[in-house]
Amino acid sequence: MSTYSPLQAISFYVPHMYWKYFEGTRLSFCTRKSKEPELDDKARDMRILRMMQCFIRYKDRSTCYSINYAFSELCNLFNTTLNVYVLDTLNIGLMALWARGSLTMESV
Repeated sequence: MSTYSPLQAISFYVPHMYWKYFEGTRLSFCTRKSKEPELDDKARDMRILRMMQCFIRYKDRSTCYSINYAFSELCNLFNTTLNVYVLDTLNIGLMALWARGSLTMESV
C-alpha cells in the first residue's frame, strides 16, 4: 500500500500538468486584473473590451483548446475510476461490499 501512494499521486498529477502545459496561462492572461470588483464604469468597460479582444484573438483556436480540455478531464475520470478499483483490490474487496450494503461495522 505504501508504494502505491506515490504512484497514485503521480497519476493524479500528470493530467493536471498536461492541462497546465497546454493551457499556457491563456485564461489568466485574458482575465488579468479582473480579480477585484471595479466601481468605475470606464475601467470596467476597458476590462470587458480586453476580454473580448482576447476572445476574438483566440476564437479560431478554441476547438483545439476544448478538445484538449475534454481529453484531460477524461484522463482524470479514467484515472479516478482505475484508482478506485485498484484500492478496492488492495483492500480485499471491502469497498465493493460496503457499496452493496452487505458490509457493516458488526461484520468487520
